[in-house]
Amino acid sequence: QTASVQQIDTKEQFMMTNNKLITASMNDNGPAVVVDPDNVFEGSQNYNLAKHVPDHAHVTSQYMSAAYKLNVRLQELLFQALKIEDETQRHVLGSHPFLVLKQMKYFDTKLSDPSIGRYGAGPHTDWGSFTILATDATPGLQIYRPKNNSNKKKDNSSSPEWLDVPPIPNALIINAGDQISILTNGKYQSALHRVLTTTTTKPRYSTAVFCYFGMDAKFGPLPQFQQEDTDGCETGAPTTAAEKDPSKGRTTREYFHYKLHQSVYGVSSSPPPIA
Repeated sequence: QTASVQQIDTKEQFMMTNNKLITASMNDNGPAVVVDPDNVFEGSQNYNLAKHVPDHAHVTSQYMSAAYKLNVRLQELLFQALKIEDETQRHVLGSHPFLVLKQMKYFDTKLSDPSIGRYGAGPHTDWGSFTILATDATPGLQIYRPKNNSNKKKDNSSSPEWLDVPPIPNALIINAGDQISILTNGKYQSALHRVLTTTTTKPRYSTAVFCYFGMDAKFGPLPQFQQEDTDGCETGAPTTAAEKDPSKGRTTREYFHYKLHQSVYGVSSSPPPIA
């Protein structure tokens, strides 16, 4: 096989966001629109697209309210673990979070075959801070464990491998995304994962809530992690976050548009400017 195998994803998905945070005009006191935790997608036009699905708006509204509040708690635990004690910084990162809901169906007439690039969802990391995932009982999700000498001490193996994430009834799967990796300068790694189609007799369903830091929070490596962020020159002088990685040094709003730009035009394309 050549290294240029084209990746084919075979999933279907329906997506919703609290997109009024993106379009809201700004004032000196923060976003002109504040999301109601009990009605996260208030006014979303996406509800009209799914109006033929009984109770879709009611069920997703309740679920997103619970997910929103869970994300607030997860953020509190993260800030505590990272020793972010400045209340202003915690507020900026944690307030007005941007959330994306994706409801996904994985089904194919053929089983996945990574050797030819055929997946339910190809290897990727999530863009945001936390991902809250609910799945049915059908397996298929895998997480990548990179080669690491520390692994050998635990199971006599240091080889990289894909590990199955077995579905557990009434449980949620939480993983860290790119924003947390950026915040910790890679100390907390964004989870690389994929989905394989493991059966052709029934579809696999999952619902993911992708959470982001505050919509207008400018984020980059925290001071306690910046000493590791060097440009590789002889002096070891640190570079600015935006110089080393264009995704750093942006607000969540700018970062989301940057990642959308990448997904459409490719990783190697010039990123949109920082406002």
